[in-house]
Amino acid sequence: MKLIINTTVLPYFCCFYDEKNKNFFTEKWENNKKSAEIIWKFLGQNLDKIKNLQYIGGVSGPGGFSNVRICSIVINAINFTYKTPILSISGDKWIEYFLKKNKYLENFFLLNSFGDNVFFKNEKKELEFLDIKIIAKKFGNQPMWVYALPEKKQKFFTKKIFIPEKQVQNSLFEALEKTKPIKNFAPYYGVHPVN
Repeated sequence: MKLIINTTVLPYFCCFYDEKNKNFFTEKWENNKKSAEIIWKFLGQNLDKIKNLQYIGGVSGPGGFSNVRICSIVINAINFTYKTPILSISGDKWIEYFLKKNKYLENFFLLNSFGDNVFFKNEKKELEFLDIKIIAKKFGNQPMWVYALPEKKQKFFTKKIFIPEKQVQNSLFEALEKTKPIKNFAPYYGVHPVN
């Protein structure tokens, strides 16, 4: 049994995969203010499964500060309590894996952030933190993968690439399976802290 937690890319989710790598139980949500409550309830309903996990995996960020911290706390607590191996991947590495596997790599993608800001993977493959209107002005007419954005931010782009949600969710599992276990799950915020 494997447990995956994503509090970085919309929609957020927790899901279990069985020994045959089949997803058999998923909890999804979009309200970032509900992450702690939903994850806590999900874990409470599945305590018997959590005790014997092969690993627990998660998306380390970039994303909202509280959501990334919630994921980190839960994964590290399960690791500490049950000595469960940890797998981790950043949201941008996960999305890159997915796009490359599905031959969408020539397209740009965005990850949500607070306010009007987003994380944008630029031509140099660097993650930038920008106002969405700046990106829309320059790239608004190019194919853009906007899966991870709320509707109010998707409206800036005319050529949206949509991919089935289940396909994206399963790609996280596949991408995590290619990583090596780590000691501690560390949040990745995508931007440097403000002094």
